[in-house]
Amino acid sequence: MLRRLVAQFAERRADALHDRGMACSEAGDKDGALANYLRAVELDPERPATLYNIGLVYKYRQDWRNSLKYNLRSFELQPDNESTCWNLGIAATALGDWATARKAWAAAGIEVEAGEGPILDNFGMSCVRLNPDDKAEVVWVRRMDPVRARVLSVPLPSSGVFYGDVMLHDGASTGTKVWEEKEYPIFNAFERLERSPYGTVSVELVAPSRDDVLRLVEIGDAEELAIEDWTTVSYICKACSEGVTHVDGEHDPVWNPDRSVGIGVHDEDALHRVLEAWTASGPGRYAEITDLVR
Repeated sequence: MLRRLVAQFAERRADALHDRGMACSEAGDKDGALANYLRAVELDPERPATLYNIGLVYKYRQDWRNSLKYNLRSFELQPDNESTCWNLGIAATALGDWATARKAWAAAGIEVEAGEGPILDNFGMSCVRLNPDDKAEVVWVRRMDPVRARVLSVPLPSSGVFYGDVMLHDGASTGTKVWEEKEYPIFNAFERLERSPYGTVSVELVAPSRDDVLRLVEIGDAEELAIEDWTTVSYICKACSEGVTHVDGEHDPVWNPDRSVGIGVHDEDALHRVLEAWTASGPGRYAEITDLVR
């Protein structure tokens, strides 16, 4: 009888601590929220919602070991909770725990390739938002699994991200980008998981027409260089980037021949060959390298 009363008291106390943690979280006090949640599970260890909330706090801190620990405990108690499955999959992916990641995706009803190593599937084109809590830059990616994607754009040097990098991103999309009447989800990036062999070169061009830039892209493709016209790229606030962003395929309606271009480069000799071939093959073309970041 006494044991049951003690257990009931602990459960009620844990409920109150959980509620206090929720209130702290809503007020933006993540440290206070975490402290209350941890005290709640000390009193009552089998609380899937509280364990999930702890794992969530650790996820946004990118403390992947603790996020995995608490999401896994929540998953064991409530394996059919989709949010828990996703956050478990994210933490496991960040740590390269592919067996746990596959278990989480299967529980969430997501099919991935079979195997024991990294998931190298094709989840299609989408976008990720680099530095989501600062100046937002949205880049194109190809998703390799539910939360890993390879960068296909040439990000601005200030992002610290390069063409070909593999990024870990969140599971819920926050905004969409429309390109040629098709809508693509935008996911917030957490961190880089794999550094590509590419650096980023900034080039100032004189390109008399849009076709001149397209020709540069074609020549670059032959040398396996990625080329992106940065001239019309601009930072947008977080609120705007979390809505629907429309991309005009024609960009600026009045062509400006002075262009700022980013080139993903793996071989500097190839870069010089491309720029020399481009300037020599059309009138009025000019290219000047202004920066190289590796």
